[in-house]
Amino acid sequence: MFTTIEDLLSKLWHKIFEYLDGYDIYKAFDGLNSTINKIIDTISQLHFDFTNISSPNYRLIQYKFMSLKLINQNTELQLFTRLKQLSQLRSLTLTGVRCICIIEKLPQLNQLQSVFIRYSGTTSCFNIAPVLRTIFKHLPFIKHLTLLPNDYQWFCLAPKFIVPTLTNNYLNTLVIHIWTCHDLFQFVHVIPNIKRLKVIFGCSISGALTKVFRIPKLKTLYFETEKNSLQYDFIVYLFKCFYKLEQFSFITRSREIVNDQKWNNYYRPNFLIF
Repeated sequence: MFTTIEDLLSKLWHKIFEYLDGYDIYKAFDGLNSTINKIIDTISQLHFDFTNISSPNYRLIQYKFMSLKLINQNTELQLFTRLKQLSQLRSLTLTGVRCICIIEKLPQLNQLQSVFIRYSGTTSCFNIAPVLRTIFKHLPFIKHLTLLPNDYQWFCLAPKFIVPTLTNNYLNTLVIHIWTCHDLFQFVHVIPNIKRLKVIFGCSISGALTKVFRIPKLKTLYFETEKNSLQYDFIVYLFKCFYKLEQFSFITRSREIVNDQKWNNYYRPNFLIF
Protein backbone atom coordinates (compact mmCIF):
# COMPACT_ATOMS: atom_id res chain seq x y z
CA MET A 1 0.00 0.00 0.00
CA PHE A 2 1.41 3.35 -1.05
CA THR A 3 1.31 6.32 1.34
CA THR A 4 1.73 9.90 0.15
CA ILE A 5 2.19 13.16 2.01
CA GLU A 6 -1.47 13.88 1.43
CA ASP A 7 -2.34 10.88 3.65
CA LEU A 8 -0.78 12.43 6.76
CA LEU A 9 -3.02 12.91 9.77
CA SER A 10 -4.43 16.38 10.39
CA LYS A 11 -2.38 16.71 13.59
CA LEU A 12 0.83 16.17 11.64
CA TRP A 13 -0.20 18.82 9.10
CA HIS A 14 -0.86 21.27 11.92
CA LYS A 15 2.58 20.54 13.37
CA ILE A 16 4.21 21.18 10.00
CA PHE A 17 2.30 24.42 9.53
CA GLU A 18 3.48 25.69 12.93
CA TYR A 19 6.95 26.15 11.41
CA LEU A 20 5.73 28.02 8.34
CA ASP A 21 4.59 31.59 7.71
CA GLY A 22 0.94 31.94 6.72
CA TYR A 23 1.77 33.30 3.28
CA ASP A 24 4.08 30.33 2.55
CA ILE A 25 1.35 27.91 3.64
CA TYR A 26 -1.19 29.35 1.24
CA LYS A 27 1.27 29.73 -1.61
CA ALA A 28 2.54 26.13 -1.34
CA PHE A 29 -0.49 24.14 -0.19
CA ASP A 30 -3.75 26.00 -0.89
CA GLY A 31 -5.66 24.31 -3.71
CA LEU A 32 -3.61 21.11 -3.57
CA ASN A 33 -6.74 19.13 -2.74
CA SER A 34 -9.95 19.51 -0.75
CA THR A 35 -8.58 17.67 2.31
CA ILE A 36 -5.59 19.95 2.75
CA ASN A 37 -7.77 23.01 2.05
CA LYS A 38 -10.01 22.01 4.95
CA ILE A 39 -6.99 21.49 7.22
CA ILE A 40 -5.67 24.98 6.38
CA ASP A 41 -9.08 26.47 7.07
CA THR A 42 -9.11 24.95 10.57
CA ILE A 43 -5.90 26.70 11.64
CA SER A 44 -7.03 29.07 14.39
CA GLN A 45 -4.17 31.58 14.02
CA LEU A 46 -2.03 32.40 11.03
CA HIS A 47 0.76 34.99 10.99
CA PHE A 48 1.89 36.76 7.84
CA ASP A 49 5.24 38.51 7.41
CA PHE A 50 5.63 40.45 4.14
CA THR A 51 8.94 42.11 4.99
CA ASN A 52 10.92 39.96 2.53
CA ILE A 53 8.26 39.57 -0.17
CA SER A 54 8.40 42.18 -2.92
CA SER A 55 5.13 41.36 -4.73
CA PRO A 56 2.86 39.20 -2.58
CA ASN A 57 -0.35 37.76 -3.99
CA TYR A 58 -2.93 39.02 -1.48
CA ARG A 59 -5.76 37.06 -3.06
CA LEU A 60 -4.30 33.89 -1.58
CA ILE A 61 -4.89 35.00 1.99
CA GLN A 62 -7.53 37.70 1.89
CA TYR A 63 -9.77 36.17 4.57
CA LYS A 64 -7.32 34.56 7.00
CA PHE A 65 -5.34 37.40 8.57
CA MET A 66 -4.57 37.27 12.28
CA SER A 67 -1.20 39.01 12.44
CA LEU A 68 0.56 41.23 9.90
CA LYS A 69 4.07 42.67 9.78
CA LEU A 70 4.81 45.17 7.00
CA ILE A 71 7.60 47.51 5.97
CA ASN A 72 7.23 50.65 3.91
CA GLN A 73 8.08 49.70 0.36
CA ASN A 74 4.57 50.49 -0.85
CA THR A 75 3.60 47.08 0.52
CA GLU A 76 1.21 48.43 3.11
CA LEU A 77 -0.33 50.81 0.57
CA GLN A 78 -1.06 47.88 -1.73
CA LEU A 79 -2.48 45.90 1.15
CA PHE A 80 -4.86 48.50 2.50
CA THR A 81 -6.13 49.53 -0.95
CA ARG A 82 -6.55 46.04 -2.44
CA LEU A 83 -7.47 43.87 0.53
CA LYS A 84 -10.98 44.29 1.88
CA GLN A 85 -11.46 41.41 4.31
CA LEU A 86 -9.38 42.20 7.38
CA SER A 87 -11.96 41.53 10.07
CA GLN A 88 -9.87 38.77 11.66
CA LEU A 89 -6.75 40.90 12.12
CA ARG A 90 -5.63 41.08 15.76
CA SER A 91 -1.99 42.21 15.54
CA LEU A 92 -0.44 44.79 13.21
CA THR A 93 3.20 45.86 12.85
CA LEU A 94 4.08 48.73 10.51
CA THR A 95 7.77 49.58 10.22
CA GLY A 96 9.01 52.60 8.31
CA VAL A 97 5.60 54.18 7.75
CA ARG A 98 5.92 57.50 5.92
CA CYS A 99 2.31 58.08 4.90
CA ILE A 100 -0.24 59.19 7.49
CA CYS A 101 -3.02 57.83 5.25
CA ILE A 102 -2.03 54.35 6.44
CA ILE A 103 -2.90 55.35 10.00
CA GLU A 104 -6.19 56.83 8.86
CA LYS A 105 -7.27 53.40 7.60
CA LEU A 106 -6.88 51.79 11.03
CA PRO A 107 -10.58 52.28 11.91
CA GLN A 108 -11.33 49.58 9.31
CA LEU A 109 -9.42 47.16 11.55
CA ASN A 110 -11.49 47.63 14.68
CA GLN A 111 -10.69 44.16 16.06
CA LEU A 112 -7.01 44.97 16.55
CA GLN A 113 -5.56 44.10 19.95
CA SER A 114 -1.89 44.90 19.34
CA VAL A 115 -0.41 47.72 17.23
CA PHE A 116 3.28 48.48 16.63
CA ILE A 117 4.07 51.50 14.45
CA ARG A 118 7.53 52.86 13.65
CA TYR A 119 7.03 56.11 11.77
CA SER A 120 9.76 57.32 9.41
CA GLY A 121 8.93 60.86 8.40
CA THR A 122 11.16 63.70 7.21
CA THR A 123 10.55 66.23 10.01
CA SER A 124 12.52 66.16 13.26
CA CYS A 125 9.38 66.42 15.41
CA PHE A 126 6.15 64.75 14.32
CA ASN A 127 2.76 65.66 15.80
CA ILE A 128 1.42 62.34 17.08
CA ALA A 129 -2.03 63.75 17.93
CA PRO A 130 -3.88 62.44 14.81
CA VAL A 131 -2.52 58.95 15.41
CA LEU A 132 -3.57 58.92 19.07
CA ARG A 133 -6.98 60.34 18.19
CA THR A 134 -7.57 57.63 15.59
CA ILE A 135 -6.45 54.79 17.84
CA PHE A 136 -8.30 55.97 20.94
CA LYS A 137 -11.58 56.55 19.10
CA HIS A 138 -11.70 53.66 16.65
CA LEU A 139 -9.85 50.67 18.09
CA PRO A 140 -12.04 49.55 21.00
CA PHE A 141 -10.19 46.29 21.77
CA ILE A 142 -6.57 47.38 21.63
CA LYS A 143 -4.45 46.11 24.53
CA HIS A 144 -0.85 46.78 23.47
CA LEU A 145 0.30 49.93 21.68
CA THR A 146 3.83 50.86 20.59
CA LEU A 147 4.51 54.16 18.77
CA LEU A 148 8.12 54.87 17.81
CA PRO A 149 9.85 57.32 15.43
CA ASN A 150 13.08 56.82 13.54
CA ASP A 151 16.45 57.49 15.22
CA TYR A 152 16.47 61.19 14.31
CA GLN A 153 12.90 62.09 15.16
CA TRP A 154 10.65 62.65 18.18
CA PHE A 155 6.93 62.69 18.70
CA CYS A 156 5.18 65.72 20.18
CA LEU A 157 1.63 66.91 20.71
CA ALA A 158 0.03 70.07 19.37
CA PRO A 159 -0.39 72.69 22.16
CA LYS A 160 -4.19 72.66 21.78
CA PHE A 161 -4.54 68.91 21.52
CA ILE A 162 -8.00 67.81 22.64
CA VAL A 163 -7.91 64.45 24.36
CA PRO A 164 -10.44 62.13 22.68
CA THR A 165 -12.81 59.99 24.66
CA LEU A 166 -11.36 56.52 24.99
CA THR A 167 -13.73 53.93 23.53
CA ASN A 168 -12.24 50.94 25.36
CA ASN A 169 -11.04 49.80 28.75
CA TYR A 170 -8.52 47.26 27.47
CA LEU A 171 -5.38 49.26 26.69
CA ASN A 172 -2.89 48.23 29.40
CA THR A 173 0.56 48.47 27.78
CA LEU A 174 1.97 51.57 26.09
CA VAL A 175 5.46 52.16 24.66
CA ILE A 176 6.06 55.62 23.17
CA HIS A 177 8.73 58.17 22.28
CA ILE A 178 7.53 61.62 23.29
CA TRP A 179 9.20 65.02 23.51
CA THR A 180 8.23 66.22 26.99
CA CYS A 181 6.58 64.97 30.15
CA HIS A 182 3.83 67.52 29.58
CA ASP A 183 3.05 65.87 26.24
CA LEU A 184 2.84 62.50 27.95
CA PHE A 185 0.37 63.55 30.63
CA GLN A 186 -1.87 65.25 28.07
CA PHE A 187 -3.21 61.86 27.08
CA VAL A 188 -2.01 59.10 29.42
CA HIS A 189 -4.47 60.08 32.16
CA VAL A 190 -7.43 59.14 29.93
CA ILE A 191 -6.28 55.50 29.72
CA PRO A 192 -8.11 54.02 32.72
CA ASN A 193 -6.51 50.56 32.80
CA ILE A 194 -2.93 51.33 31.82
CA LYS A 195 -0.65 48.95 33.75
CA ARG A 196 2.69 49.12 31.93
CA LEU A 197 4.20 52.30 30.54
CA LYS A 198 7.55 52.78 28.81
CA VAL A 199 8.48 56.31 27.74
CA ILE A 200 11.57 57.55 25.91
CA PHE A 201 11.80 61.34 26.22
CA GLY A 202 13.24 63.66 23.61
CA CYS A 203 14.39 66.27 26.13
CA SER A 204 15.42 66.24 29.77
CA ILE A 205 12.84 65.50 32.45
CA SER A 206 12.60 68.51 34.69
CA GLY A 207 10.09 70.13 36.97
CA ALA A 208 6.85 68.71 38.29
CA LEU A 209 3.58 69.54 36.61
CA THR A 210 1.09 71.53 38.66
CA LYS A 211 -1.89 69.23 38.14
CA VAL A 212 -1.76 65.72 39.60
CA PHE A 213 -3.29 63.07 37.35
CA ARG A 214 -4.34 60.04 39.39
CA ILE A 215 -3.60 56.85 37.43
CA PRO A 216 -4.43 54.04 39.86
CA LYS A 217 -3.68 50.86 37.92
CA LEU A 218 -0.18 51.55 36.65
CA LYS A 219 2.24 48.99 38.10
CA THR A 220 5.34 49.27 35.89
CA LEU A 221 6.97 52.51 34.75
CA TYR A 222 10.10 52.76 32.58
CA PHE A 223 11.64 56.13 31.72
CA GLU A 224 14.55 56.71 29.36
CA THR A 225 16.28 60.00 28.59
CA GLU A 226 19.67 61.35 27.55
CA LYS A 227 20.21 63.26 30.79
CA ASN A 228 21.73 61.68 33.90
CA SER A 229 19.49 63.23 36.51
CA LEU A 230 15.96 62.94 37.81
CA GLN A 231 14.80 65.66 40.17
CA TYR A 232 13.49 64.65 43.57
CA ASP A 233 10.37 66.78 43.15
CA PHE A 234 9.57 65.02 39.92
CA ILE A 235 9.88 61.58 41.56
CA VAL A 236 7.47 62.75 44.25
CA TYR A 237 5.10 63.95 41.54
CA LEU A 238 5.27 60.59 39.77
CA PHE A 239 4.46 58.75 42.95
CA LYS A 240 1.42 60.95 43.52
CA CYS A 241 0.16 60.18 40.01
CA PHE A 242 1.09 56.49 39.98
CA TYR A 243 0.38 55.79 43.61
CA LYS A 244 0.22 52.00 43.18
CA LEU A 245 3.50 51.79 41.31
CA GLU A 246 5.44 48.58 41.96
CA GLN A 247 8.30 48.69 39.44
CA PHE A 248 10.18 51.80 38.34
CA SER A 249 13.25 52.14 36.10
CA PHE A 250 15.03 55.29 35.01
CA ILE A 251 17.63 54.71 32.31
CA THR A 252 19.87 57.19 30.53
CA ARG A 253 22.05 56.78 27.47
CA SER A 254 25.16 56.47 29.65
CA ARG A 255 24.04 54.69 32.80
CA GLU A 256 21.22 53.19 34.82
CA ILE A 257 20.03 55.50 37.59
CA VAL A 258 17.19 53.53 39.11
CA ASN A 259 16.17 49.96 38.33
CA ASP A 260 13.37 47.72 39.59
CA GLN A 261 15.45 46.21 42.37
CA LYS A 262 16.66 49.56 43.71
CA TRP A 263 13.13 50.93 43.54
CA ASN A 264 11.63 48.06 45.50
CA ASN A 265 14.42 47.86 48.08
CA TYR A 266 15.17 51.51 48.78
CA TYR A 267 13.36 54.27 46.90
CA ARG A 268 9.78 53.05 47.10
CA PRO A 269 9.70 52.62 50.93
CA ASN A 270 10.97 56.19 51.31
CA PHE A 271 8.05 57.54 49.27
CA LEU A 272 5.28 55.63 51.04
CA ILE A 273 4.50 58.71 53.11
CA PHE A 274 2.81 60.33 50.09
